[in-house]
Amino acid sequence: MTVDGRTLALSHLDKVYYPRTGTLKVEVLRYYAAVHTALLPHLRDRPVSFLRCPDGVEAEVFVAKNPPPGTPDWVRSVEVPSNTGELRQVVLEDGAALLALANLGCLELHVPQWHAAAPALADRLVLDLDPGEGADLLTCRAVALLLRERLAADGLASWVKTSGSKGLHLLVPIEPTPSARVSGYAKALAAALEAEHPELVVHTMAKARRRGRVLVDWSQNNAKKTTAAPYTLRARPRPTVSTPVSWAELERAGGEEELAFTLAEVPDRLAAHGDLFAPLLDPGQARPLPAAPSAAAPPVPPSAASPEPPGPPAPSPGRPRRARQVLHPPVEVMRPAAVTAVPPADGLGGAGVQYELKLDGFRCVAFARGDGPPFLQSRTGRDLAPSSRRSPPPSPGCPRGWYSTPSWSPGAAAGSPSANCCAPGRPGPPPRRSRSA
Repeated sequence: MTVDGRTLALSHLDKVYYPRTGTLKVEVLRYYAAVHTALLPHLRDRPVSFLRCPDGVEAEVFVAKNPPPGTPDWVRSVEVPSNTGELRQVVLEDGAALLALANLGCLELHVPQWHAAAPALADRLVLDLDPGEGADLLTCRAVALLLRERLAADGLASWVKTSGSKGLHLLVPIEPTPSARVSGYAKALAAALEAEHPELVVHTMAKARRRGRVLVDWSQNNAKKTTAAPYTLRARPRPTVSTPVSWAELERAGGEEELAFTLAEVPDRLAAHGDLFAPLLDPGQARPLPAAPSAAAPPVPPSAASPEPPGPPAPSPGRPRRARQVLHPPVEVMRPAAVTAVPPADGLGGAGVQYELKLDGFRCVAFARGDGPPFLQSRTGRDLAPSSRRSPPPSPGCPRGWYSTPSWSPGAAAGSPSANCCAPGRPGPPPRRSRSA
């Protein structure tokens, strides 16, 4: 096979690399040949670490930093700072080098946030969103949207890609900045987001704290760490790819499967949409990194906020205050948008929807447990039941098996809710839990 003027001797093309899908080594090589013009610019002048799977993803898998045995002499390598002595790593400059290393079983490609010519001087910031048990890719999406807003407040634009595994990666082009300072900013940003959304975000590695939440892994900005490159294959049961997506595509995805791309799909995506990460390669997109993340926007003063129903009266003897409920898994906050039909359930146990209901100036969540009547709380846990008395019956426009949730118009009399939206449930007695979010 001749690539970029070099003749390559490719071997064991019929070896099965992904046993569960029957994907062969030759298909892996064809994939990298098809996407190399989009992939290589993101590797330019960056030392590459490999995850090698010479006998497939279900056999021995190991990390390789030094050039693997059998690497052709013409493949470029550079010396990289290391605490353990001399370390040389490959720099992939053309399609021939990429396929030569892929032929040696180098399946995954990982690179640092700096260039070989300037070690530990990062030109991009990365945030790796990793869902804990009970969270998923859509939970990561909620965190990604929050991070995008926080970064934008600091004058930083961000691009997003699937990790090809369970989560998402956000990348931000920045003016060259010492990696230690980038790590400090990223850690402070992740910690601030956890403080604002402790039910959704963690920024430390302890797995015990990650259940139902998303780890914002800021540590990959450390000069000694690497991140999966755009368009790299992953050593997962299926031949998934770390794939750039647009923010609009991410926001409208109705399920994880819509954000899972394989080696069979990515070449066609590139042909249709081009490289969605191309802006990261434009030096004009880089911005200076602030010394620290800006503070979150202060809460709106009560006088400027939309009116809510009067608060609940002080609990009387024998009437304990209702305990605050917690949505699990966390429900994403999304922008309001007109729709022509009720969107499908988003996978929250069949009891959630894809959008958050905006109820005439404030938001609430409806709960129903056992045989008791439904009751309402604000998103901050404020009990709205004394003002709403009881949720109304389903409105005529609701699909069969759905419950309506109430809303108040500013200035309307307390206890006069009107049904203007629907939430999934079942006919007859209320469901054990219904959510509108």
